[in-house]
Amino acid sequence: MMILRPHLPYDPRETSTSFARRLALFHTGHGAGRLLEDLRLDRHAFGAGKFDTMSVFATASEIDLDALLGGTIARFSRHREFRGERWSREFVLPEGARFCPACLLDDGADTVEWHGKGRIAWRLRPIMTCQRHGLRLVTMSERQARDELGHRYPIGMELREMAARQVEQTPTALENLIHDRISGRQTDEGGWLRAQTIEQVTEVCEMIGATVEQGPVFDVAGVTAEGWRRAGAVGLGIASKGETALRDTLNEIAALSDTSSGKAGPRAIYGRLYEWLAYTTPVVDHGPIRSLLREQILDTLAIAPDEVLLGERVEGRRLHSVHSLSEQTGIHRKRLRKILVQAGLASGESWDHAAHRLVFPAQVAEGFCRDLVDAVSLHQLAEALDCTRSQAESLYRDGVLRPVVDRDLGQGIHKLAFAQREIRGFLEFLSALPDETRQVPGTVSLTTATKRTGRSTGDLLGRIKAGDLAAVRKPGQVGLANLRLIAADLQPLKILVGAAVSG
Repeated sequence: MMILRPHLPYDPRETSTSFARRLALFHTGHGAGRLLEDLRLDRHAFGAGKFDTMSVFATASEIDLDALLGGTIARFSRHREFRGERWSREFVLPEGARFCPACLLDDGADTVEWHGKGRIAWRLRPIMTCQRHGLRLVTMSERQARDELGHRYPIGMELREMAARQVEQTPTALENLIHDRISGRQTDEGGWLRAQTIEQVTEVCEMIGATVEQGPVFDVAGVTAEGWRRAGAVGLGIASKGETALRDTLNEIAALSDTSSGKAGPRAIYGRLYEWLAYTTPVVDHGPIRSLLREQILDTLAIAPDEVLLGERVEGRRLHSVHSLSEQTGIHRKRLRKILVQAGLASGESWDHAAHRLVFPAQVAEGFCRDLVDAVSLHQLAEALDCTRSQAESLYRDGVLRPVVDRDLGQGIHKLAFAQREIRGFLEFLSALPDETRQVPGTVSLTTATKRTGRSTGDLLGRIKAGDLAAVRKPGQVGLANLRLIAADLQPLKILVGAAVSG
């Protein structure tokens, strides 16, 4: 195998493409394509970082293969790969598209062309600042920069003039994080971001930051490179604190939505952030932000079952809004909202919320509405329990039976309505009482018991339900009319002071 001598050291900060270019200039004065041909290596295989090709090249140049692979941004038709990470083509700039003239001068490239090293960091879209010199990187046009092995950086006076025109610029926290990751230095981006690729970290920080800075419906095309740089720094400050901080930020973003449409969905609430995750089909996955936003939406918005949300079908409804609940039950939204507030399912401060933003746990809300739709009036309650109207009112006043809504819409007691399941439960309790037999001496009716004790129907029934007072029932229809109490048990309950309570 051909061994290239004299030896040219490899700098781990540079790309393998840059090293091949420098090595070719050093040995032949020509581009790297000519050198690869001399080594009988396929340039496309080299660009793709094929192991066998890189191994031959490393042997010929007498450098460590792992070091060479560590600086390889492998080219594929639809994506790029770097140290096991998959990046989109758009995330990687062509060799020479962006560089720091001051770094090239430090290399000695103004006098010796093959000294100029193309850094890995310069190839990444979000890196716009030289971390070493605190200067803005020079960005070339697409025509001036070619992702080819024959690329050459400016030299001599042109390079020195470029360096003189460089603008001072402080690297953002996101740029520093990317620099540190590439260099293998310890980073402090938090556990949620640490497991993500450099591109995933960059994109989520940029999108969160841009949304926070400009609102949910910002002009994506109008954001400049510098705007994305600033947005990435803002987003990193949030995402580095983990999922809880991101959830809080998503709540703040949702609060910015001013849509009042009852059918407004997550796109209207989260704007460009939602569109980015819902309507793009990236070769490279966006990372855990998709599932995090999806869970946030399901936990805060009324999403119908079987709806496709961020690429996955919703299996079951978690929340109902006033709007969706009104559509499902037929109860008018205004009345439904008032009843939900009165029932304690919504706060009294929720009147300003749009109907699609006032949400409740689906099972609780649906159960409540079933109770409301099927509820019976106080008059019907007396009939269902085989008792008088006054006895039914007493059961309500003493908390034995609870209405669906206490004093529906603030009206009088005659407007009370009771759920069928509440009534069924009470009748089941009565039917479980033992039958009256001849062995039970001295039983009296409920009406007689209230007169003898001066206590209300609700008071006595409450004691019976608590197990503090025995009761039996006459065989036949289940109801209060057939209820019997033992006369001897009533003596201790007799109210000696005050008038007897009727009922």
